[in-house]
Amino acid sequence: MNMWIKRTASFVLAVMTVVAFSYSATASAAGCQVLSKKTLERKAKLYKKTIRSASSKYGVNEDLIKAVITVESCFRRKARGLAGEKGLMQLMPATARRFNVRRGYNSWENVHGGTKYLSYLFKRYRGDARRAVAAYNAGEGNVKPGRRIRNIGYVNKVMRAYNKLSSGKNRKIFNSGKAYKLKKTALKKRTGNKK
Repeated sequence: MNMWIKRTASFVLAVMTVVAFSYSATASAAGCQVLSKKTLERKAKLYKKTIRSASSKYGVNEDLIKAVITVESCFRRKARGLAGEKGLMQLMPATARRFNVRRGYNSWENVHGGTKYLSYLFKRYRGDARRAVAAYNAGEGNVKPGRRIRNIGYVNKVMRAYNKLSSGKNRKIFNSGKAYKLKKTALKKRTGNKK
């Protein structure tokens, strides 16, 4: 009987630890979304050159990149998720490998890899920002064109962060496709088209 109590207590303690850890990770990321625009911009300023470079290279709006980082990691470079996600944009190990991110906590590699993935998703979903952002979170196999978005809560968090960061400019990003714009020269360079 005494051994049963010890095992049960150990199990309950382990479950409580996992729940507390999950809650604290979620709470810290959720806490970032309630921060003021000024505070978010101050956090983003540390990565301004990196975000601008990734935005320019892959054609994804800077404020959208910042919004994804706000929701994913609250600008914590060393953030780690329970499923092995790493860094500012919380890249899963397979996604990091796919987009050539060797050092997940390196802010330059992480933001460039995450932005390249967002760019790919915008192409896949034909500029549909809601689906691209949903797929960034849930995986592209879990978001189908024309079907209901199951992780709409995540999409709404990113939208709110984006609206806060963009201060009215490009507010209709999630309806107009303005989150993703490839410059014709960049597209020609990547595809080899000479049009």
